[in-house]
Amino acid sequence: MKFAKYLRDFHWNVSVLTVSNPSIPVVDHSLLSELPADLEIVRARTFEPSYQFKQAVRNSSPLPQNFFSSFRNKIKSFFYGMAWSVLQPDSQVLWLPSAFDAASKLLTSTKHHVILTTAPPYSSLLLGTLLKKKFHLPLVVDFRDEWGISQSYLENAKTDHFSKYLQGKMLDWVLRNTDSIIATTQASADELQRQAKRLGNDPMAKCIYNGFDENDFCKDVYASTTKDERFRIVYAGTLWNLTSIEPFVAVLEQLKQRAPTVANKIELVCVGRKTSEQLFFLRRIQKLACHVVSEEYCEHHKAIEIMCSAHALLLLLSDVPEAERVVSAKLFEYLATGKPIIALVPRGETTELLDEFHHAHFHPRDTEQIAEWLIKIVGTTHNGNQLPLSPSKYTRKNQTAELAEILTRVSYVCSR
Repeated sequence: MKFAKYLRDFHWNVSVLTVSNPSIPVVDHSLLSELPADLEIVRARTFEPSYQFKQAVRNSSPLPQNFFSSFRNKIKSFFYGMAWSVLQPDSQVLWLPSAFDAASKLLTSTKHHVILTTAPPYSSLLLGTLLKKKFHLPLVVDFRDEWGISQSYLENAKTDHFSKYLQGKMLDWVLRNTDSIIATTQASADELQRQAKRLGNDPMAKCIYNGFDENDFCKDVYASTTKDERFRIVYAGTLWNLTSIEPFVAVLEQLKQRAPTVANKIELVCVGRKTSEQLFFLRRIQKLACHVVSEEYCEHHKAIEIMCSAHALLLLLSDVPEAERVVSAKLFEYLATGKPIIALVPRGETTELLDEFHHAHFHPRDTEQIAEWLIKIVGTTHNGNQLPLSPSKYTRKNQTAELAEILTRVSYVCSR
């Protein structure tokens, strides 16, 4: 959305193809107000069932056990498993027929110079590759999350051998045909380019980090740090297995034993979606003296206001294989607030960025060291003073300038 907002500043017009009836858990319509009023947005319907229906089917209880109900449960599980196996690489593949038709009409009626496709969902990369083959336009594939890593950790990820094999072949097909690769970490960009070269292709590969929009941060928002007696720690984003709150729960439990007066001062605010497992961990905190506020997914501007009301911001990344190649999109908005960041993350690209701006980071298992840091910061940063605001190179506009340069290069090279 931010790319579409700023590309015109770099002499690129944009047409957006998206879904008209998305099967998604959350939506923020307020973001539409940031886009140019005359931006061309084409919406195509998907055959994917609604998110609520999918959740109901997934969470439905089996029938009471007898011969007939047991048989029906087995039939139900069989057909659900079959459908799950067929919808590769994700259920959003059901959007491709109408999306391909809508894109073909758009590309036939209006001259375009480049196709940019972004993922997840990874089926969108298949759509971009099909369109490249039909219209012979250069293709830029944008990995907001690396396919292989998401395949391992996303909710309802398909981790069976058949799915991994098939999706590996799908990724190979995309990488074999792309003209440029964008990833949100340097390590991911390097890995994807290495895979493409192994397949006989040599696309340009570029890391364009997620960033922050300066227009989202004004002086009134900066001045909004809470003035109450509690020390407010804010986590913004989804809580799930890749960003588990469990290590921080262990820290607070230790803090309660070592420095109960400090623990009593802490208020933890979690804004965003939470899996059932993460809600269980939050209930553990509520048994302590810490005050817990659980906010649901909210409009973007509201989330930023809550971040700016913090005395410190919590960044989480689980210690799992390949986490060194993951950088949370929220990190850059955290940096933009100028607030202290307490990061529970394994060594990798995230810690390199935190070091660049002199923010504290700890391995998720270093509970004693984290508790010690909290004891110090709760006493010294309660006034909510800002740290120097310095991450200007990660503004959304600067990131869009990097994208525009890639678009210009691939369109020039492919037109020769």
